[in-house]
Amino acid sequence: VQGGNEWSFEALRAALPWPAWALLVSNLFWVLAYDTEYAMVDRDDDLKIGIRTSAITLGRFDVAGVMGFYGLHLAAFAAIGVWIRLGPLFFAGLAVAGAIALWHFTLIRDRSREGCFRAFRLNHWLGFVVFAGVLRITRGRDESLEFVTGYLIELSLSMDNVFVIALIFGYFGTPAQYQHRVLFWGILGALVMRGAMIA
Repeated sequence: VQGGNEWSFEALRAALPWPAWALLVSNLFWVLAYDTEYAMVDRDDDLKIGIRTSAITLGRFDVAGVMGFYGLHLAAFAAIGVWIRLGPLFFAGLAVAGAIALWHFTLIRDRSREGCFRAFRLNHWLGFVVFAGVLRITRGRDESLEFVTGYLIELSLSMDNVFVIALIFGYFGTPAQYQHRVLFWGILGALVMRGAMIA
C-alpha cells in the first residue's frame, strides 16, 4: 500500500498490524455505546417517525447493550495493552474509564431523557482518560501533561459557548427534550458554514 496503488483488503490487512484493526473495532464499540445513549434520548420521537435506532433495536436490552459495548471497548483496549506490553499507567487509565462507564449505568438505568443525555454529553471523559493513559506510556510524562493541560484549557474556554447557549434557551423557553436537537442542527450548521468559509 505504501507508495503503491494496491488498495485491496488483502493489501491493507498486510500493511496494518493487528493492533490497528483491534483499535478500529474497539472504537466502533465505543461509538455504539455513546450513540445508543443518545438514541435513548430520542426514542419516543424516533418511534413516531419510524426511525430504527440502536436503542429501538435493542429494546428492553438497551441499557445492557450500552454497558456491553463499553465492556467490549475497554476489553479490546486491554488486550492491545497486554499484547504490546503497555505499562501499569495505561491500565490505570482503563480502570478509571471502567469506573466512568459504571457511572454511566447509574445515569441511564432509568432511561430518563435527562440522564441519557447527560451520559452522552459527558462521554468524552471516558475517551480522555484512555487516551491520557496511552500518551503517558507511549510519549512520556511531558507530552501527556501537555495533552491533559491543553484539553482542560480548551474545555474551560468552551464554557462561554455553554453560557451563551443557556441564555438563548432560557430566553426562548426551549423545552429540555428539544434542546439536544437544536444543538445538533446548530453545530452541524456551524460546521457547514465554517467549511464553506475555508473553501
